[in-house]
Amino acid sequence: MGAKFLTGRWESPWASDPFLKIRIAIEIDTRSVVILHHFADHGWRRFRPEEDTYVRDLINDEIDAAVECPEDYGLNATGVIPAAWSNDEANPVPELPEDDGDSNDNQSELACTCCERWYRDGSVSECECA
Repeated sequence: MGAKFLTGRWESPWASDPFLKIRIAIEIDTRSVVILHHFADHGWRRFRPEEDTYVRDLINDEIDAAVECPEDYGLNATGVIPAAWSNDEANPVPELPEDDGDSNDNQSELACTCCERWYRDGSVSECECA
C-alpha cells in the first residue's frame, strides 16, 4: 500500500513570526493541501480565511517540489492523516453569532469601517481609530 499523504510542518511565511508552528497534510495524488493549521493560544487552530488563502497560495507555489522530494521539506509520507489533525479537532476561529432577529438585549454589533473591529452599541460610542 502506497502513501496517500505527506504530513509535517511548514515554514512560517511571516518574517515577523518566524517561529510560528504550521502543520500541513498534502494529498499526493491531487497535490492539494487538505489540512492546514497553526499553533496559537496553546492549541492547533485553523487560519482565518484570508490567512488560509495566503498560506495555501504560497504552499501551492512549491507543492510540486514538496511532493517530488518531501524530505527536503521535512514531510513524511503516510497512508493516513493522524486523527488528532482533523479539522474537527482543531479549535475553530471564533465567529460572531448570526443575527437571528430574536435578540432581546436591544444591542447590535457594528463593524468599524476603517479597521473592521467589532463592538457593541453602548460599549464603544465610536471608532477608536478616528
